[in-house]
This record gives sequence, C-alpha cells and structure tokens, in this order.
Amino acid sequence: MKRVFTFSALVLMTMSVFALDVNIYASKLRASETTSDNKVDISYILNAPAVALQVQFISEEGEIVVSLPITESELLTKGEHTTTVDLSDVPGGNWKWALKAQGAPNPAPDGEEDDPILEQVNSKSDTRYIFYNPQGIAIDRSFESDYFGRMYVTESMDGDTDGMTETSKTQKRGVFVYNELLDFAYEQNNEGFLGGVDFHNGRQGIRRPALDADGYLFVTDNNTAEPANSTGVWMMDPSDPTKPFVEVLDTKKRGEIYTKSSAIAVEGTGADRVLYVLDYMEAIVKFPIGDLSVAPYSAAPDTVIPNSLYAAYNVVNSEVTIKKDGKGGFWLFQNRGQLDIYPMCAHITKKGDLDFYIAQGNNDGLAPSTGNRGSGSVSADGKYMAFGGGKSVNLYEVTWSGSKVSEVKKVIDYEFPNIGTNIDAIEFDVANNVFVASASSELIHIFALPTIENTFTTPAPSRYMIESKNQTGVENIVPGKLLKKGVYDLTGKYLGETADNLPAGMYIVNGKKLVK
Repeated sequence: MKRVFTFSALVLMTMSVFALDVNIYASKLRASETTSDNKVDISYILNAPAVALQVQFISEEGEIVVSLPITESELLTKGEHTTTVDLSDVPGGNWKWALKAQGAPNPAPDGEEDDPILEQVNSKSDTRYIFYNPQGIAIDRSFESDYFGRMYVTESMDGDTDGMTETSKTQKRGVFVYNELLDFAYEQNNEGFLGGVDFHNGRQGIRRPALDADGYLFVTDNNTAEPANSTGVWMMDPSDPTKPFVEVLDTKKRGEIYTKSSAIAVEGTGADRVLYVLDYMEAIVKFPIGDLSVAPYSAAPDTVIPNSLYAAYNVVNSEVTIKKDGKGGFWLFQNRGQLDIYPMCAHITKKGDLDFYIAQGNNDGLAPSTGNRGSGSVSADGKYMAFGGGKSVNLYEVTWSGSKVSEVKKVIDYEFPNIGTNIDAIEFDVANNVFVASASSELIHIFALPTIENTFTTPAPSRYMIESKNQTGVENIVPGKLLKKGVYDLTGKYLGETADNLPAGMYIVNGKKLVK
C-alpha cells in the first residue's frame, strides 16, 4: 500500500489534542475510481490512534468477503489519511466497503470507592469547549451524510464566562461547528453562526439542535416574548453555515400551526423528511416538511401523541428534550427540581404508549435527586440512555423487546463527575463517547464510556462503492472446481485441507462457499 500523508495528519502526529483518547471510529470514508491495474485510493479520518485497521469488502447479503489489513504505523495515527489499496485479492464487481478500527482499551476507572469516577477526556482550560450558556449538542451519526462525525453546539446567550473555567472567554450566541477531530471547522472568532436570524438573547433562544440523515442542522428558538419574530424552527446548510438559515415553520402562523417549539427531532431526507415538534402543553406534532423547496412550511401538523394521551406524560415546563429511539418512538426528558409525580424521563412507543418513566412512585430507585434542565439522550445503538440530574450525568442500560422498553438498569460500575446542576445537553457519538454541555461549569465535557474492545466498523457511504476489475467474481467461480475436496481461493487455487490457519476472506471448502 502506498502511504500519502495530509497536512492534518502530520500536524496531529506531533500535537496532542486530548490528555486521554476517545473511543475510536473512522469517518469521512472516500474512494477514488479504480485504476487499470486494479488499485484504488481510499481516504479516512481516525478520531483516535488505532492499534489495528481493516478494509472490509461486503457482499449484498452483508457478508464480509475480503478483509485487508492496514498495518503501516503512520496510517494508524489520529488524523486524516490517504492510502492505495491493491484489489488483487478482491473478486471482480462493485463492492460496499467499511473500515474497522480498533483502539487501545478504555477500561473502567479504578478506585477504592464503590463507584469510581470517569476521567474527562478534554482539558478544562481548552478554550474551544468553553461556553457562556450552551443549550444544545448535536453530533452527525448518519453514515450517508457528508458530515458524519461533525459536532454542533448552540450557544443561546452573549456573555463573558464568569470564572467557572480556568480560562475566561467572551462568547457570542449562535451555532458553533466542530469537525470530525473535534476542532473548529471554521474560524468563528467566538461568534456563533446565526444565519441572519435575530435569535432571542436568552436561555430560550437558539437551542435544542437536531440533524437529518443528510446532515442538515435544525435549531429551535423557544422564546415567546414579543416581538418573537424568531420563535420557531430554522435550518442551517452544513455545506455553508454562513448562508441565511431557512425558516422551516411559518412564523407568521405561530399560534395557528404551532405555539412554542420546546424541543424537536428530525427523520428522513428530501421529500420524505419529517419534523417532530414538542409543542409545549399541547402534543408532539409532526410536520411533513419534505425538501423545503417551498419554505416556510405553513400547513397544520399531524398529531403523533394526541392530547388525550399526552396528559399522561405530565410535561409541565419547556425545559425538555425529545430524541427518536430508532424504533419509531421517543425518549422524553424533563427538568424537575425534585422527585415528584412528573417524570424526569419517559419512553413513548411508536403507538403512543408510555412503557417506561421515572417519577414519584414509579422507578424511584433509578431517580437522581433532581432532573436537570431536561437534558438527555440515547446512544446510537439504543443500548444506553442518559439524562442530567443531581449535578451529574446519570447513565442507564436499556433492554428492548421489539420497539418497547423491557428493562432499564442504572450503570453502577462508575460515575460521571460533578458537573453542576445546570446540565443543558447530553449527546452520544457512534462510538459511545459522551458530550455534556453545562452552564454551571461553562464547558463542553467529553467522556469515553469504558470499553475493552474499543472497536467500531464504519460503513462507507453507498455512493463510494469500490470496483474490483478482477476477472473472477463470486458468481463466476468454475462449477467443476466447487466439487473438489479441500480448500480453494476464488480463482480455484488449492490452499490445503483446512481453512483454520488462513486469513479472513472467502474460500471454497469442500465445494461450498465459506466466509471466514
């Protein structure tokens, strides 16, 4: 394999960004056209150093047909890389592919206490993560998005940090954009992107960001103080955050098609894109906004959670978050100053049933002393749920039965440190790194959930398939050779009597296809 180092990679070899490493994954997978001698250039970004890396070629059935290791140490460093892959061992055809990255183990913290404390990955003095009043975090977890791995933070108020952090900073409200390596994607000079919108300068201003599958960012302004011209939902183009934000819901029809936009979630892309809005004290409503070729959207919404059911969820303030669960339902998180009859968190199935909640008299043992600012999230794989409470992050393991929650258990092997009561946002990336926004500490805190395996496989976007020009494809193996005893490669070459000691790949064993 040929090694090509970009400037970013060379810089990162000599500059340590974090004291600890986050859980690893690869992003920005790209592939060139295959050359006449059957080679292809691939590029990728590693968010942490790898101890092992494999390019996997995947069949239409989802089987790993060939796995090629990348072993050069320079290609395993944190940063951006390009290398040439020889496709001699890949059967002919167009292939889906993925990059499997393995990092060093991130074990659970040791300690004499019953619940050891997780150590924060990023430095508390790193000015990139200092905010005056951060109200939201969104991380692009869509493999098809050109912006997979990006992080967005919403700062809702202009102000000077007041000494809670080791370094003071003046911050202006708006959206702050971070690249796949968690560095600023643009020179923002402490000023967030506002898209030409006069967002409210307060905690109910620009907040609660959400992403669609193509990487478009949606933000809400939940202010209702007059003139309230910005109250509603707005969309930012990730390809150019300096462009004017798109007015998603017709603000002239506020009070008719919506009243407030306490929290939002987005599903789908293009013509199939759907916006969900938690319209405070009304319902979770659904706007089929589509591609917004005609904006703003001005039609009345469909009700997803009707008022008759909604009363059971006891949403009593606008400090809330909703997250899609990947199974058609929602997680809902709500600010509570103490354990009472109103839920700190709840799960609502796709049918609108309340199958789990934490409130007085229900799952009391799982509740912290308070539920902070309605902050909460769920991991990409649905395994973990977390919400702010009791001056920290409370982490739970979720077991599912189809689309319903069957069990929720608090993770007790370790605890998050004291971050303060004003925890405004929590988000997971695909590798279960946890990002926490706190107005108390005036920081974005980054933690890596403990993992011994520390392995993640990132599929390349479907538009970057790799063509192998080998004459022999999986479907073109000579039938006569399939009947012979022993192990053969896909060209019919005899490899021995057993495949036990052969590397991962596809073989013909005693006349039958074997994927190892």
